[in-house]
Amino acid sequence: MPEATAAMNGRGEPVIRKQSQFLEVLKRLSRNKSATIGMIIFVLVLLVAAFGDVLAPHDYAAVNPSVANMPPCAEYWFGTDNMGRDLFSRVLVGCKWSLLIGIGAQVIACFGGIVLGCISGYFGGKVDQVIMRLCDVVQSIPQVLLNITLAGVLGPGLFNTILALGLSGITGSTRLMRSSIMTVRKREYLEAASAINCSSFRTIVFHALPNAFSPMIVSFTMSIGSGIIGASELTYLGLGVQAPNPEWGALVTAGRDYLKTAPYMTLIPGVCILIVVLALNLFGDGLRDAMDPKLKK
Repeated sequence: MPEATAAMNGRGEPVIRKQSQFLEVLKRLSRNKSATIGMIIFVLVLLVAAFGDVLAPHDYAAVNPSVANMPPCAEYWFGTDNMGRDLFSRVLVGCKWSLLIGIGAQVIACFGGIVLGCISGYFGGKVDQVIMRLCDVVQSIPQVLLNITLAGVLGPGLFNTILALGLSGITGSTRLMRSSIMTVRKREYLEAASAINCSSFRTIVFHALPNAFSPMIVSFTMSIGSGIIGASELTYLGLGVQAPNPEWGALVTAGRDYLKTAPYMTLIPGVCILIVVLALNLFGDGLRDAMDPKLKK
């Protein structure tokens, strides 16, 4: 329940004002230092993704063989690759591609999980059994193998990579949404909605889902990093984003043949992936704690 604050009206009588749940969560989140650091880092990454093309000091696709494999220096902060392209510019521009894949894949996974999870958790019975058994079958396949299979069927490319990662994540989101719906299915407000002849669709969308959506928000936040890592794995195998898009996984892949002579080509984009995933995990952990009513003091 939201916290209540007291105020005085014009006649000197106390008036109770309830603090919104959003402000309460934000207040509790601000007390978590690690979550705040993670949020700040992720906001900075979003700004880099939005303005990377402007911030890039060189054309990320410009080839200059005369400076190929040049280590980090004053002109090229992150060095150059085997074709003489500025790695710093490619990292800045590639940030938006990696985030686009991570966020896009989780949008697909969460949307599918919400639809199937709500149907399974609300109606139960045979519908629930069929959906859960299908989830069991899909989840029995190792995640990496499933990603590779879907990417191989759909083919390489940005959209196909997002779709492959999103489809493979639907089962996990379905189970999470189902468990959340089942915790509120027998609440009084849902029984009241049924008593006034609300349709099942209206009851789920306007009454059950808003009260069971918090775990999905946390899962969405923490799973973006998994999407970025999954895209890097597919790109490393040649099934993900293709050139000339400088996605971080593609940069790691491009530098694998130069680990001995130019290790920075793989190390720098790998560290970028590490920082973003770590920031999202810190923020997701803090958000989970802030939205858990059992932790409220």
